[in-house]
Amino acid sequence: MYKLTLPLFLLFFSYNSFTQDAPFFEIDFEGGYVHSASDSAIWHLNIDTTSNPNNIWQIGSPQKIVFDSAYSIPNAIVTDTINSYPVNDTSSFTVQYIISGVSINGPYLSLLMIGEYSVDSDTLLDYGKIEFSPNNGISWIDLLYDTTYSNLINFGGQYPILTGNSNGWKQFFIELTPLGVALGLQSGDTTLWRFSFISDGINTNKDGLMYDNLYFENSHPIGLIEISMDDKFSSSCFPNPATNLLTIELNNRSSLPFDLAIYDNLGRKVHGSNFIIDEKIEIDVRDFKNGIYHYTLFCPTQNLRSNGKFIKN
Repeated sequence: MYKLTLPLFLLFFSYNSFTQDAPFFEIDFEGGYVHSASDSAIWHLNIDTTSNPNNIWQIGSPQKIVFDSAYSIPNAIVTDTINSYPVNDTSSFTVQYIISGVSINGPYLSLLMIGEYSVDSDTLLDYGKIEFSPNNGISWIDLLYDTTYSNLINFGGQYPILTGNSNGWKQFFIELTPLGVALGLQSGDTTLWRFSFISDGINTNKDGLMYDNLYFENSHPIGLIEISMDDKFSSSCFPNPATNLLTIELNNRSSLPFDLAIYDNLGRKVHGSNFIIDEKIEIDVRDFKNGIYHYTLFCPTQNLRSNGKFIKN
């Protein structure tokens, strides 16, 4: 366990390219579970000790009454890994993310965040906030309670309730597909995601809030049909998110033989099928862990490829 207490202390990560897709990364707070599909994507995490020198956010192994385990062991980011949260406190950490790797012309940019959270607080009086800044902190949008842009924010049925008791880890999903276009975001713009926890003057001796496995991506929207170099070999998948069965539909009127591979967001292959000639495939995803998955359909005889992605919840 360790605590970031130095003013302006910054955790900075950079990484190398391993595919040609849009940039993405995941933070599991273990120091090695980060990756990107573009070496031009740069991000860093900052626990803000400037506005609050006693910032209670810590990275480490939770050792409290309710918070006794990270989602991916051993570490998470917690409102103090040992002590209950104090009264009259507002503590925040931010993730800075520079948009890169995709064209943002038209309504096809997706700013996506998925993560795990656990909360134990005084209901409604002590609560968490998630905010987004399109301009490196000049202005902020409250993603959970904003009324101006609420119709441009998609929670995909996984709305985070950051107060009360979540009774364990819950997944949340936030996609800002049309919001990025509405705000005029461009490649190279610096965006910020701010995670806060706010307490009132009543001491309830509760554990607070913690996050783990925070995944960020700027790319094409979840659910958008992915087109191959040959538009006669396009595909789509549904339902998205998927819980039990995922259906992949492929424009394959010529009954070309193709292979299917599904990868998790670490690039590990979790499913494979060969010599498929159908136009519809059903995959049982009940044993998949929650998160984002990418699939590839490849026809070796014609060198055709179609890609897509889906969320398992």
